[in-house]
Amino acid sequence: MPRIRRKAKRRNEALTDGMLDELQGGPGCVLDHNEPTFGPDHSVFPSPLVARATWLAFKDLVMEGFSPCERPWAWWAFEQHEPDMAWASRDAEAARLEALGVLSDLEKGYLEAWRRDAAELAAALQRSVDAYEATKHARPAVLAVPVAAP
Repeated sequence: MPRIRRKAKRRNEALTDGMLDELQGGPGCVLDHNEPTFGPDHSVFPSPLVARATWLAFKDLVMEGFSPCERPWAWWAFEQHEPDMAWASRDAEAARLEALGVLSDLEKGYLEAWRRDAAELAAALQRSVDAYEATKHARPAVLAVPVAAP
């Protein structure tokens, strides 16, 4: 019986783990990949042009690991020229993406759900605070305790 050999998985040797980390998190975010780094930012890319070219070649692969309403550092740096937004809070990043008009329909749905959930949570918290305040200022009930005459 002929032996069926497994096909080797397609690997992309041009994009290293260190490069992927840097495109996702920015220069200096490469951790323990034993790759040489360049410059004061400890980039694995010899120049910003090489980093940009790598981003353009592998942007779909880099974007795979991100949640809705989030973008990797390379997207902010090379597509929008706002690299500091990569470290913004989720809410700030989502608001900026919405202002830029780059959210997909799926992301708009997520953003609407997050805002609805936040409003419901804030309302529940306010009801809790109001209930606490109402009991705090309520007059305590006076209990009539019969006292025996001496």
